[in-house]
Amino acid sequence: MLLQSIKLTDVGKVLDLCIAHERNYILTQKNQQGLLLCVGQKPLWHIKLPFLPSLMKASNANLLVCGYRYIKNKKGRVQSRPNIAFLKSNGELQWHKKIFTESKIDGQCLIWDIMTLPNEECIVSVVFELSESYTLEHIRFSNTGEILWKQTLRNLQINPLYFYPHKIPPRLFRNGSVLYNVGAYVLENSPSATSVIGIDIDRGTLKGTFKSSITNAFYTSAIQAPSGFLAVAWQPYGQTDGESGILLLNKRLKCVGEYRTPISTWSGMSWNDKSLVIAGRCKNDRRFHPAIQKLGSNKFTKTFSEHNLVSHVLLQGPIVTYLDKNEQNDLQIHNLIVRNYETDWIYQPSHAAPLSQPILKRMFSHYSIAYGIADKDVVLLKLS
Repeated sequence: MLLQSIKLTDVGKVLDLCIAHERNYILTQKNQQGLLLCVGQKPLWHIKLPFLPSLMKASNANLLVCGYRYIKNKKGRVQSRPNIAFLKSNGELQWHKKIFTESKIDGQCLIWDIMTLPNEECIVSVVFELSESYTLEHIRFSNTGEILWKQTLRNLQINPLYFYPHKIPPRLFRNGSVLYNVGAYVLENSPSATSVIGIDIDRGTLKGTFKSSITNAFYTSAIQAPSGFLAVAWQPYGQTDGESGILLLNKRLKCVGEYRTPISTWSGMSWNDKSLVIAGRCKNDRRFHPAIQKLGSNKFTKTFSEHNLVSHVLLQGPIVTYLDKNEQNDLQIHNLIVRNYETDWIYQPSHAAPLSQPILKRMFSHYSIAYGIADKDVVLLKLS
């Protein structure tokens, strides 16, 4: 594989990564300042953001960046309030919106995910906490930042550990005119924190819900097949080495298949030749090792027992990346591993400083990986 490494110095902690039109966009936070960087064959430009960023989505011409600001309510509590910015691909700000700034919402409020639509429109998934429950709201914005519709779902139960999207990222998917929200939240009268809701993209009306019947199961990851089916991963709450499961949902949010696997996956799933490949960790000799498993035709399981896992395993196509515990160095110094499980190609850069969890993104046959060094520098790896 062809590999290019670009180091960005003194840019802070890496938060998110996007690929669009042969450019990589990297979101970072340095001290209390958000930064957006654009990298081609070399760094092209960077701008400061008017809020603390958390995630972004990119197209060939536009960027959507979401984040938050802190406010004080009437009781003096410091709480987060969502912000969203729409930018051109050259970094020019088109519009910036603050959401739920009113102090009557006495709780934290965050953006969970965003989806870009044609004509430079978008849909934002927002969650905020109330005294005894949570409310999930989806908002469609026009290309000028005006609100076209809102859809509100109340009385959700969410474990506080999974309220923040970097813990277990909720996901938005599109199938025709329907938007799917998959996340670790409990709908009313459900025994499981593995839920999906469907929303009409044009009207904002609720199209259906899915509630897993598996008691105490919580969502960890999801991916959409080219055919439109959703694969939703779950694992038992409170268990780190137990059996996990995959639910296969059709366009009507009906479960049409269920699989069990010894691999615990949090964010590593990919479709390969109409078969689902999952990546995660398995336990052997009291240690966690990275592993992958292919379901469907030509099944196989691979365990990389030479590595002791200290992070989530990320998967895009045949590319796998994770952090390996370095037994010979300080406990905070880990090895970054990048490998192609089909060809056994492997890359392991050397760093003498703590590394952050890598971020892996794909566009066609191009792959990008961003990871931080000591929450100060960022390295971008480009593979093709």
